[in-house]
Amino acid sequence: MRRWKEVTRTICASSSNYQGILQGFFAGEGNIKETMNHHSRNLRIAQGKRLALLERILRFFGVEFKYEGSGRNYVISGRDNLEKLWNLGISKLHSKKHAKFVAMLSSYTQRHYKRSTFGPKVLETLHSPLTAREIAAIVGRSESRVIQTLTRLLRDKKVQKFKVRSSCFWVRNDQHSVVISREKFKILNALTTPRRQFEIARIVKRTEKSVSKRLAELTRLGLVEKVNSNWRGIEVAKRVIVK
Repeated sequence: MRRWKEVTRTICASSSNYQGILQGFFAGEGNIKETMNHHSRNLRIAQGKRLALLERILRFFGVEFKYEGSGRNYVISGRDNLEKLWNLGISKLHSKKHAKFVAMLSSYTQRHYKRSTFGPKVLETLHSPLTAREIAAIVGRSESRVIQTLTRLLRDKKVQKFKVRSSCFWVRNDQHSVVISREKFKILNALTTPRRQFEIARIVKRTEKSVSKRLAELTRLGLVEKVNSNWRGIEVAKRVIVK
């Protein structure tokens, strides 16, 4: 227990861990509150009493909040504050809360952006891989408008698009990331040593035809290569993100 307390003190003392800690708080104690007709939208984090660590983290990210003693929770409201929390990925650890957060942000009426500012605004939201629908919820514009802007940014080589199953994820080029499916990630893990295609298929428990298709996609992404009859992984200076 003494060692555990030392570890948690060290983790909580570093601002580099604040984002993850905040995500954990929301996954465990957070909820989304929205009244009828969207007259009130807020995010809440339950705490029996005021917590210095949580308040320090929220202030660090410039998020305004208030503590309601009667409800024993922190309340965060206002579009700007909620969008800051979205950009921090506060709901990413809890799929149901994440879906409710997306729906709440989508209920805002559209903002009006100047033509020259909308592209940079879309880029700003791409703190992590997002779909066009998720971006649209953040910036308050239609999905078709967002896709139009993303397509232009793709032509300008400012973003990349990765198709994972039935979804397309967008990533900023300066983040040096590659987005792949869990199936492709299993294949990468199987290539700790060079292997033949049938060996990979046996390890990941998929047909050779299925593995062949995914190996072709991983080759296109520059993550694997075939040498003689063996496949092997390639070390890259990019972060591999699994969706």
